[in-house]
Amino acid sequence: MLALCLVMAFSINDLSAQEKVDESFKQPINERIALFFNATAKKDWMGVLDLTYDSLFNLVPKEQMAMLFEQMEAEGMEINMGKFEVVDFIGQVNTDDKHFVNISYAMELGMKFSGPSFSDQDVMNFMKTSFETTYGAENVEYNKEESSFLIKAKKNLYAIAPLKSQEWKFVENNAEQQVILSQIIPEEVRKSFE
Repeated sequence: MLALCLVMAFSINDLSAQEKVDESFKQPINERIALFFNATAKKDWMGVLDLTYDSLFNLVPKEQMAMLFEQMEAEGMEINMGKFEVVDFIGQVNTDDKHFVNISYAMELGMKFSGPSFSDQDVMNFMKTSFETTYGAENVEYNKEESSFLIKAKKNLYAIAPLKSQEWKFVENNAEQQVILSQIIPEEVRKSFE
């Protein structure tokens, strides 16, 4: 019985050690994520994509993603992102070839809509409901006259680097992207952060 308790105690310690983020990773991740956030705030889409987890481009080519960002604005969706802040390093999982670190962060997201696609009030009401469901009604300000939203978002992403490397890249980890994440993030990693 004593031996069984000792084995269980060591197993629990090993599990919690796997969940803690290696202290030597935090500074390099903070430096790289600052570049990622800065590029996002400046709408430097190629800069954002250069710091995006490469496996995503097996599903959607990088150039096509950059065109999608530009197309959204051309169709009357103006997006402004800022006030990024890393809130917490939630945990870490290592696979045979990569480090995965789960990070929570906060940001402000400003969105303004114009053009025929967004002139229907039903569309705007649907978007308002969708944003309130995703971010919480208390975090969404809607200005009907300007067809704009200010959203205080709490979000989550993965920082990913090859083993023995600090070349961190990022991908959002949210409910809306689980179909995509299931194709690029190993199941054991996703389950460990549920």
